[in-house]
Amino acid sequence: SSRGHGAAAPQQQKQPPQQQLLWSLQSRELWRSRACQARPRPVISMAADLACPMLGLFGATDRNPNPEHVQRMDEELTKHGKAHEFHSYAEPVGHGFFATDRPSYDQASAVDGWSRIFAFYEEHLR
Repeated sequence: SSRGHGAAAPQQQKQPPQQQLLWSLQSRELWRSRACQARPRPVISMAADLACPMLGLFGATDRNPNPEHVQRMDEELTKHGKAHEFHSYAEPVGHGFFATDRPSYDQASAVDGWSRIFAFYEEHLR
């Protein structure tokens, strides 16, 4: 058989760069060594460097950020004296409440949110 010892391995064709990249990204070793380093920093780690006022509108049932994360971010921004305004909408409002094409859309919260956005812009962009 041609698969016996000493047989030459079939020559592999060079893969296009896109396939090479896909293969590399699937590699567990690369994931540990490079992809983890390339992840974005958590927003809370940038609080001290914030250079403009921040508006945050959140839903009580949101999971990212969840209410505890919002509270921690509020505390961190306050600790660093950063201008910010956070508002959380009561249950059942969650993530995506502004998105009219999603089941999570909440008209009352979205309308209120837009009024807060315009007021925020009026205060900080004039």
